Amino acid sequence: MLKKRISYFLKIIIAFFIVLIVSIAGVLIVRNKKKELASIPPPVKPIFSVIATKVKIGNLYEEQKYLGVVKPQLTAFVSPLITARIVDVKVTQGDLVKKGQCLIILDSQLYRTKVLSYKAELDAAKTALYTYEGIYSRDLKLFKNKALSKEALDKSKMARDLAKSRVISLENRLKDARIQLSFTKIFAPFNAIVTQKFMDVSDVAVAGKPILKLDALDKGYKVVVKIPQQIFPLLQIGQEVEILSPYKKSFIKAKISRLFPQNSQGSSLATCEIYLKKSPFGLPSGSTVEVIFKLKKSYGFIVPTRSILHQATSSNLVFVVTKNNTIHRVPVKILLQTPFKCCIVPVHKGELSVGDNVVVAGEDILLRLHEGEFIHVARMF
Repeated sequence: MLKKRISYFLKIIIAFFIVLIVSIAGVLIVRNKKKELASIPPPVKPIFSVIATKVKIGNLYEEQKYLGVVKPQLTAFVSPLITARIVDVKVTQGDLVKKGQCLIILDSQLYRTKVLSYKAELDAAKTALYTYEGIYSRDLKLFKNKALSKEALDKSKMARDLAKSRVISLENRLKDARIQLSFTKIFAPFNAIVTQKFMDVSDVAVAGKPILKLDALDKGYKVVVKIPQQIFPLLQIGQEVEILSPYKKSFIKAKISRLFPQNSQGSSLATCEIYLKKSPFGLPSGSTVEVIFKLKKSYGFIVPTRSILHQATSSNLVFVVTKNNTIHRVPVKILLQTPFKCCIVPVHKGELSVGDNVVVAGEDILLRLHEGEFIHVARMF
């Protein structure tokens, strides 16, 4: 029994010493790890890399963009004055024509026949008139010699007058027939480009129905823009606008030439016309272009819209990069904002100057910038 108890106590003592040794070893390991960690320097706070731009000063305009249609100042619909079959159309869509150039030839057979017929009748009538004038002259001499009665003389005079009136009538008919014959050829009224062709050879041209559409080349062009009534009072004749190229690579500056308020047909749109010496960007009639109207103007510091941190409960902020590459938060007031630029003034005078560098970034980045924080300007634009 005694040996069993001694063996039991020895086991307990051995287990106790094992636990003690393990605990001491664990404490020593933890202390060593703490010393090692303490000897490691703390991580350096990362420096933000940002894009910046320089502050400018000047005018900023509120811009509105609307679609305009290119139209010629002068358009002509070429139509015949007579009804006839089309024999030849000498031009087609896109052709350039000069003033006086023959464009269309109509069937002239009917009108040539009329001319020849009236000419033959006129020749016969002139012969008859010559005969009746001779008879009247002879009868007049006989009457003066009391060899012919007054009744016979009156009949002779009436026959001569009827022959004369028939000559005059036939001359007028021949003149009209020749004019109608001239209508079988249609000429260009001015230098132009053919923009539409409505009829072709063998079609029957009806008087007044157009065959071709011509746009004058040397009379200028206009851009017609439909605009909302609410911006109509903000526009005036002579105001500058910008006409954008369809390829967005360039623009031309022009001025408003005419303004029309809402028309009588109940349309809610007003009309603006911009006159140009030539078609913008060489576009054909009927093309559409974008026209930028400058409505409001503000003067102040000009910065990108993405450089401003908008705050609902306090002043908006811009983040100025100092000479030491640190951040200086400047409260500003927005005078005018467009999708890409803002016109601003500092809340406290003198905190913003022309040429200052301001950070351009999304609001998620701007929210993380603090006063005095070091930054790295990766790029200027």
